[in-house]
Amino acid sequence: MKNSIMTILATLLFCVLSSIVALAASLPTYDENEIRLNTEEFVSKQFVNRLIGPKVNIDVFVNDIQVETVVYSNNRMPSVQGPHNVGDYVQLMPILEVLGIDHSATANWLYAKYELLEINGEIYVPFSAIRYNIDGSLVQDDYDSMYLFSDDYIREDIPATLEETFKALDDLLDTDEIEYIKNLTEDEIITLHFGLGMWIRNNWLYPTNSKLTKTLQGIFNHPDDMSYFILLGYHAYLNGEDYSIGSYRKENPEVLVRDLIILSIVIFTIAAICFFLRNKLFKNHVNSDTEK
Repeated sequence: MKNSIMTILATLLFCVLSSIVALAASLPTYDENEIRLNTEEFVSKQFVNRLIGPKVNIDVFVNDIQVETVVYSNNRMPSVQGPHNVGDYVQLMPILEVLGIDHSATANWLYAKYELLEINGEIYVPFSAIRYNIDGSLVQDDYDSMYLFSDDYIREDIPATLEETFKALDDLLDTDEIEYIKNLTEDEIITLHFGLGMWIRNNWLYPTNSKLTKTLQGIFNHPDDMSYFILLGYHAYLNGEDYSIGSYRKENPEVLVRDLIILSIVIFTIAAICFFLRNKLFKNHVNSDTEK
């Protein structure tokens, strides 16, 4: 009996030690003297391991051109529903080369704390940080690839109207996901903010020159509000209810009042300019007649 207990304990101890060894082997390995934070301050291996995780096997595209870059997972990113590697660390220089941006032009780029790393002489930043600094857009539909587009790149994959977003979401989501959203209450739609809502913002709204963003900017000032509006509309669409920009204006009279005030200001400004030009032309005509 005693020998059996000792055998079980030894087996358990061996399993625990094997798991620890396997976990240590899976962690990224760095030389402490080869890692710098914000490309200035050398930091410890333990600290970097809290920032970035193991390598990620994913294809990276910039303006539909595949870029050869190592990708490290970002341990500081919140957990969200679905594929979301756009916050992971990528090598900066290969992406700048495709974008045609000289590294010296990035001197004034803005980064959050701990976003700029140098590992083995290579500069790494989150993919999403590049998007922010070039005012571009991101797309990730699956776990195999992610895309960055510059602000001047013409994208044909973004829905142009609210109705088109509903059809696109039908194609994007599977049956169970659609049924789940359909059965939510309006108050529960906000729970999708960091899941499907974040995907909508990253893929459809952050390219500020897209037709969809320009359409919604007439009502909302922030992408968070735009994505929530789309989610509410999609929920209504799934339940056979009317939900459009027009119906939103009716349900929110303050938006209509604001639009009327803006329209009044525009009309007044145009009228004032026309009045000024008319008077100026009249005076010029009088002066020319006087000189004659």
